[in-house]
This record gives sequence, structure tokens and C-alpha cells, in this order.
Amino acid sequence: MRSRVALATAVSRGLIAIAGMIVLVFAGGGVAAADAGTGVVVSDSMDVGLTGMVGVVAVLVGVIGLGLGLTRRHRQSLARKAAERPNP
Repeated sequence: MRSRVALATAVSRGLIAIAGMIVLVFAGGGVAAADAGTGVVVSDSMDVGLTGMVGVVAVLVGVIGLGLGLTRRHRQSLARKAAERPNP
């Protein structure tokens, strides 16, 4: 069984990783929206609407699911290793 410190460390690492992914998603949006000054002229009245927000939410749900899946797989691996270890 894990100690409380090890569990707290694992949880904090997971939360930091998820927070970092969220920051990268929103920081990348600024780069994608940068105006290069060339290319197709788009009118200012063009509205993204709900599609942009739905895409962001879909990506966040996917990233969080990936993190949870990796955590689950890691825990299964640890349990398998503990079961294979001979008892003294």
C-alpha cells in the first residue's frame, strides 16, 4: 500500500500535468489567432460561434481522458508487479 506522501505526490503530479495541458491549449489559441498580415482577408463580422468552444471542450475532455487512462494503466502495472513479488 502506498504511503500518504507517495499518494499526494502522485496526485499533485497528475494535477500539474493536467493544468499544464490546459495552459498549452489556451496558449496555442493565441498563436493560431495571430495575424500574419498576409493571406485571405476575412471580414470582421465573421463569427466563430459555438463550434470553436465545442472544439476546445472536446480537446480538453480528450486530454483529461488520456491522463486518466495513463494513470489507470500505471496503477495496474504497479499492482501486477506487487502480485509477482514473492512474499517473505
